[in-house]
Amino acid sequence: MATQNKGHHVKINNHPTVYIQQKSEEQVFSQKFTQLSITTNNQQPTAMKDIVGEIKQIPDYLSKRNESYKQIINQIISTTANLATSNKTKEELRQISILIYKIMVIQIYNSLWTTYLKSGTGQLIIQSKEQLNCLTNLHIWPKEIKTIITQKSIKMNATNENEIYMNFISNKLHELDNQLKQYQAELNQKINSFYGYTLKLQQLIETYIQQNMSSFRMEIEHKIELIHYDYYIQALKLEYYRHDPNVYQKNIMKQLCSSKYEQELTKQEFDLLQQQINYYNSPCQSFECSSLSQSELINSIQDSNIRQELFNQYKTIAVQSRLDIFNLYMKSAKSQMDECKKKFDANMKKLWHDQHSSSDNEKLSALMINLIEQRCNKIGDRIRYSKMNSNNINSTNDQQVPTNVQRKKCHGNRRDQRFRRKCRVKGMKPKIIEKLLMKRKQVENQNHNNTKHTNMQKIQSNKQTTDINNSSKPTTINPNKRKRDVSSQDLKLNSTLVRSTNTSQPLSKKIKEKNKTTTNSSMQNDNNTNKRKYRRPMYLKRLLPRFFKRISKILNYSLKDKVTRDFLIARLELLDEQYCLTVDQQLWQSYVNIGIEHQIWPNQLYNMAKTTDFELCQQYVIKYIKDIEHEHNLCQMKLREQSQLCSITTLPLDRIDSHMKKIVQNERHYLSLRNNEQLSKFKDDLHEQQLFETISQYRLTFDQNEYLNQLMSIRNEQGKIWEEYLVLHMRILCNFLPLKFNELENFTSPTIYTPKIQNKLAIQVNNDRIKIIKETKRIWLNIAFYAYEVKLQEYDHQYQSIWFELKSRLFNDTTVNGNVIFNHFNEYMTSQTNKLKSDIRHNLTSYRHILLENRQRSVSSKNTIRVSPEPYLDLLENPFNEPEWNYLCLGPSFIRLNQSAIRTVDQQKSEIKNEHKDITKKVESHLIKHYHIPWKSRALTDYSNEVFDHFNQCYFTPLSCKEQIEVLEQAQKTTSIRQKIKKYGLILRLTDKSNNFYIGSASEFEKKAEKFFQETNAFMEISINPFNQIQDQVIQLLNRLRSKRLILQRQYNEMMPDRKNSELAHLYFNPKTHKDEIPVRPIESTIHSSTRNISQFLDKIIRPIFDDKCASTTIID
Repeated sequence: MATQNKGHHVKINNHPTVYIQQKSEEQVFSQKFTQLSITTNNQQPTAMKDIVGEIKQIPDYLSKRNESYKQIINQIISTTANLATSNKTKEELRQISILIYKIMVIQIYNSLWTTYLKSGTGQLIIQSKEQLNCLTNLHIWPKEIKTIITQKSIKMNATNENEIYMNFISNKLHELDNQLKQYQAELNQKINSFYGYTLKLQQLIETYIQQNMSSFRMEIEHKIELIHYDYYIQALKLEYYRHDPNVYQKNIMKQLCSSKYEQELTKQEFDLLQQQINYYNSPCQSFECSSLSQSELINSIQDSNIRQELFNQYKTIAVQSRLDIFNLYMKSAKSQMDECKKKFDANMKKLWHDQHSSSDNEKLSALMINLIEQRCNKIGDRIRYSKMNSNNINSTNDQQVPTNVQRKKCHGNRRDQRFRRKCRVKGMKPKIIEKLLMKRKQVENQNHNNTKHTNMQKIQSNKQTTDINNSSKPTTINPNKRKRDVSSQDLKLNSTLVRSTNTSQPLSKKIKEKNKTTTNSSMQNDNNTNKRKYRRPMYLKRLLPRFFKRISKILNYSLKDKVTRDFLIARLELLDEQYCLTVDQQLWQSYVNIGIEHQIWPNQLYNMAKTTDFELCQQYVIKYIKDIEHEHNLCQMKLREQSQLCSITTLPLDRIDSHMKKIVQNERHYLSLRNNEQLSKFKDDLHEQQLFETISQYRLTFDQNEYLNQLMSIRNEQGKIWEEYLVLHMRILCNFLPLKFNELENFTSPTIYTPKIQNKLAIQVNNDRIKIIKETKRIWLNIAFYAYEVKLQEYDHQYQSIWFELKSRLFNDTTVNGNVIFNHFNEYMTSQTNKLKSDIRHNLTSYRHILLENRQRSVSSKNTIRVSPEPYLDLLENPFNEPEWNYLCLGPSFIRLNQSAIRTVDQQKSEIKNEHKDITKKVESHLIKHYHIPWKSRALTDYSNEVFDHFNQCYFTPLSCKEQIEVLEQAQKTTSIRQKIKKYGLILRLTDKSNNFYIGSASEFEKKAEKFFQETNAFMEISINPFNQIQDQVIQLLNRLRSKRLILQRQYNEMMPDRKNSELAHLYFNPKTHKDEIPVRPIESTIHSSTRNISQFLDKIIRPIFDDKCASTTIID
């Protein structure tokens, strides 16, 4: 059979012997060799889809905007007669150039796939000067083709494997040939229709494209040459196996080839690392040439000495950290290179030793040794070639940069995709996710329809009346609209009394009426009282099953009937709405009482009422309260109507409502806290308004006004610095540092080295690198915090200086009462400062949510190294997902919240009993011993009962929805971490000094313990359990001492071991992660041993004597 492609005839001989690559160590070599190729480092083998994409993409050097291409076109037009200089002519030449480019790409790919075919058909080896002792017509299919076939999940066996490979490559070559003919026909058609086209013109275009395609051509040639190397290596192995080697001879060949591969690989890696480090140490890659060379924060410091000192620290730590990481890389690469060289030399030494000492059957023949030598040489040549050509390809600057790269398609709504992603992270099943998504869409559609209906009613009402209460014309923004309206956000912050940013002056920026929106329910003016909507709480969304279980337990009544459950859900929602209306009404009534008492309203309320008259504003607020009261009455009427539909006949409805109201109050308790904050803010705004009016009554001079403006300006600037300072703290807690720290990590630790041999040294290098980067970022954070403190002090000095000048002018002015005015100024500035701090705290609360959302969406931030402490991972890969890892990062001192809440009632009662017994026993013994309270005193009984009641109240008080979710999530994370530790054979230990977790392989940790036993000989492993013998000896000793009256009965009881709680003393180990190779520290656990009570008794006697004799002495000369 023969196949024709690109004018070449490739004859395929049906050789009687077809070698199919066996699943042996050669697959490992293929995987390792793949890592060396510059074109296959992070890519899959070139399939037809990749080829089609490469052909369709137009390179940058053929784009209309490319300057070099414009010059070529202008040169062609100027040197060719009868060619017009119109845009149409230039575009026709560009289309011809693109077709020539596509033809060249197909021809290059054709050579690659033809090489694949020759390798599989035994036609790849050509006669060369080098003599190879192997067959030249072996059928060896390249690993790239096998990978493609495996990815397509094509079923193969030993009989049809060769046929599948053959058909696959032949089809690809046929497709390339058809595409080549198609583009050639299009090119001929365009050439024939182009007036003035000459062969010289075509040569200019081809030369330009070939020059720019040199990198791509070198890449394909590099692949082809690697196919030849792989073929030779595999052919030598098959030739070696043709001599029927025994098990020893096979193993020695595997060991030598593997160690040779590792030796050459680490040597080339060491040389490449040296070149890369020399490049990064060049002036063009220095700190001064990086984006880190300037720091706006440090440059803004006024004191030149402090500024220069901080900048020197800022620069020194970055440069020194980079040097430390480079030294770490070089040390690791050299260590691996030396280790692999020793390993290869040891294997060679063992080979020649066995050749002289083994029997004739075990010895290798001269031909077999020659084959091993040739194979090792080929392995080394392949690695050296791969490294040399990869450098050449990387150094070429004519890479193809496509201009029409297609954007990644997003299938479906992006908002829905983010929701599904979050649910999958939480471990939800696909069916549950789709149900939640459907419910979410239904609620959004309902809210959207209600919004439209409300807007139409508001528009109609605004046409009929011009009353002050409905003149604000509020509209709402489409909730499904993705683009944010900044003006709407600004108005949202200024539509609530508690979030007013300036109560002394109106907003300076006018906002269009059509963009206004009012989102806060406590300040919303809605004439249609039936359409007031409160946000549906979390406990009505996520924890309804737990609600039924909880209310069923309280009422001692089964709630499995669907009708009963639906009734309770509807009634719970009405009770929730009623509670929200009640709290809202109380808040606004407090507003009225305070406003009438002080006869003043905040400026923001005047703005909402669209009037400056006190009475009209009061009418506005009273009307608003009446609207809330009307809604409250409607809700009460719905509750009465629904009570007639109650299907529960064995329980009074009042009892059910009482318990449900308690649940609502417990879940909505945060509304009361928020109202208290709003009320406090309302009072502060009124006080500030009064102070402003008081100061306005004084006829201040121009200088006095200027001083006040300067003081406020300094406070505002100081507030910005303080906010940035707190935001940086918040970023640390959220693990989302500014971009400057990511640039610092890229500068100090560029991705130039990863240990090729993944062993313990690779783990140590990675952990040391993380440690260096952590320390560098922490020092930079300390520098930043110190710079913020310096700037705050500078602004404070400026403030105090101006404040002193103002005070001096007021006291020296005899025409006014300077002391009174100064006190009012001081009170006003204190109020403004407190308001500024309050606004900053409020902004930080919302900013935290923004940071967490941005970090969740950011891909780069998840790959950066944190500054917060993390567990020491003594593994090559992290088996834990992000939520589990974040939970482990909390450290061993973290205590899970409300652990007893998810336990059964019996377990909770048992825990209460044990804790009550423990605390009452300790307190009673202390009171009896030191204060001589009688054992049967009524006070001790009352105390015991109060403690017991307190424990019952703490344990059985129901948790809120948010607390329940946190408890369940933490319990799930703990369970999944335990399962993974058990599944992967890991060990979780407390580190020796860093008070953090150590996660490593259990088997490796046991080896560390065995190594400690061998090196120290301080402990001996026992084969029998001597616990009973030790305990009997202790008891016999105490009995003997008591019988001889050497100890008192009280001392006898105090030293007697507890038979139930005693256990054998044991030994465990903590890893020393701060030392190389992570040795272990032995810890003896004797807290429950039989001799524990005796040691405590002796310690009470000996400790005072020891402290007295070893007390510190101060000598004064």
